[in-house]
Amino acid sequence: MKQARKQDLSTRPVLQVIALLACCLGFGCAGYKLGPTSGQVAGQRSVEILPIQNLTPEPRLTDAFDGALRRAIQHDGTFRLETRDEGDLIVSGVITRFQRSYLSFDPR
Repeated sequence: MKQARKQDLSTRPVLQVIALLACCLGFGCAGYKLGPTSGQVAGQRSVEILPIQNLTPEPRLTDAFDGALRRAIQHDGTFRLETRDEGDLIVSGVITRFQRSYLSFDPR
């Protein structure tokens, strides 16, 4: 009987640590919201992205912009991308200026 009580006391700190971690993880995610952050139903409305016009001398800039815009819309999850029919929202645009900014001038 003494050994059974000794085992119960040795597992108590482990259970306390597990309970503490569960509380910390639960409270840490208390502000997380599953689904779109805009309050709309996910995928209820669709977005059609028209080809972006490039007025800069930089080639293939529209491809990079279009891909980044599509990834951002898919990542948000509020709208679904419409590829065949006309979407509820239509996005179009013109790139008029392109400017690079460098992170470092150190050759190493």
